Amino acid sequence: MRINEQHEQHRLAQAVQSPDVMCYDECPDREHSHIKWAIVGLPKTNEIVVSATNGTCTYYLARPSRLLAPSMVDRIFGIDVDDRALAGALADELWKEHKDELLGKFNSTE
Repeated sequence: MRINEQHEQHRLAQAVQSPDVMCYDECPDREHSHIKWAIVGLPKTNEIVVSATNGTCTYYLARPSRLLAPSMVDRIFGIDVDDRALAGALADELWKEHKDELLGKFNSTE
């Protein structure tokens, strides 16, 4: 993992622990039940964060929400459709980047 990526992982790991986060969804992976996915919103930075964990390691990926109003804390119906689509794209990117680690294939030769 590159230094910038390590810094970003650390920043997001701390940010999702804040009491201000908006917890939108948490569920097991459809094919790999030991992997848990979560979607949270960070109102202070207006970011959508997706995390994936296998119990041993957790990876995060975030992008700014394109929705500026209403503010994240004022979205009374939960996550917006555009933010859910963004979360789906983030999950796909996270899976592509960290699939082997999440499946426990750290030294895979496959």
